[in-house]
Amino acid sequence: MVLSIILHVQGLTDFSLSIFKCLRSFVAFISISFFLISALILSGQVYAESASKLTIEAIECSGNKNTKCGFITKKYYQGVGDILDPDKIADARLRLGSLLQFKSIAVQLEKGSEKGRVIVVFAVQEMSHLQYGLGVSVLVYDKDRHYIDLEESESGQIRKVSLSITDLNLFGTGKALSFNLAGLSTKYRTVRNNSRGNYYNYSRYSDEVDYDHGYRGSLEYIDPHLFGSQDYFFNAYFSHRSYYLGRSNLILSHDEANEIRKGSDSNLNQSRFGLGRRIGKVSYIQLSVDPEDDFNDISYGWNTENDAVFPTEGSVFKISTSFDLKDSFLYYRENYDINSGDVITFTGRLLKVEGDKWEPDILDRSLSVRYTLLNSKNRSTGKYRGAYAQLTRSRKTYDWEVLNSDDLSFEVGYSLQTDSTIFSFSFRFLESDGDEP
Repeated sequence: MVLSIILHVQGLTDFSLSIFKCLRSFVAFISISFFLISALILSGQVYAESASKLTIEAIECSGNKNTKCGFITKKYYQGVGDILDPDKIADARLRLGSLLQFKSIAVQLEKGSEKGRVIVVFAVQEMSHLQYGLGVSVLVYDKDRHYIDLEESESGQIRKVSLSITDLNLFGTGKALSFNLAGLSTKYRTVRNNSRGNYYNYSRYSDEVDYDHGYRGSLEYIDPHLFGSQDYFFNAYFSHRSYYLGRSNLILSHDEANEIRKGSDSNLNQSRFGLGRRIGKVSYIQLSVDPEDDFNDISYGWNTENDAVFPTEGSVFKISTSFDLKDSFLYYRENYDINSGDVITFTGRLLKVEGDKWEPDILDRSLSVRYTLLNSKNRSTGKYRGAYAQLTRSRKTYDWEVLNSDDLSFEVGYSLQTDSTIFSFSFRFLESDGDEP
């Protein structure tokens, strides 16, 4: 139609004809370009298809002086004779890169014995298989509670020092055995005021300085490949805690003035066993048993974080429930590397515990945001350090006779990782306010 109109226009000028020819040439150019681009895309697809049909002839390792190659290749979910899948190579690098025993992971493809065959080589640079840890943490808190006619204010400090030694590579198989010893010291001051006098056995005014101290020793064993299996894993945890609870300078408004209550010693043993199976790329399902507390649960989750100490990307998810369906737990954490070393981490947590006639129901939830500044992200230099600041808001509610609480905390910390030692320090301030259920 457009062409017929042009042909019947009177006084068509040479200029108009030249424009028409230019437009026609332009359309022809676009058509030819589209054809050529389509051909290139199709040829690229054909090349990609042919390249992806490489057959794995062998899977080898290099640089593994202390680690058996079998442990490394178990993180790679392909075998000899399979068609090479680049995505599964990337998944294997993620699994290996998150382990503390390796500084760096590289995957090389070498020519096989004949055309169409390839040798997959995992080139690793190992860290020291013995890792030491030294941690110091200080918590300063201030809590206010209001319940009917009772007002209570508590402030204190909790200081903790921990030492650990871990063999990350028992017998070169990737099994881990860790021993941790932590010392804890707490001192806090409680002020209570009750307008009803003897209500809840509290005096009209009391001022108490309490303290406790103790230690906890723990032993943890992790077998990432139970009986050499690629799918199943096992872990066991044992701990012993011994602590002393004391109370001094108790001042009451009745005849009990200047009473000093003697402290009491307490010991607590705990053990926990877990058996799990990997599902898909990074997911798992696990059964856990706690004999002392008669608590058993089943959990599902995943971990795609790219580092065990300073993750810059990836997420952690876990959901669990007890066998009797009374207790449940939900956890999610996500990392965002916003500027090559500036990492923002969001964390959400939910715990629900169903009580009985002696214990209340509990609903505990929290949200936190953390900013981490990494001064060094390359562990092959021997140093991997970073500082962080974290803000957390949490609320714990009960269904009867126990105070609800709203907590707001601010925490700062610093960690330094060398070839064989991880140093960490943290300081946290907690402000808590309690109200009636």
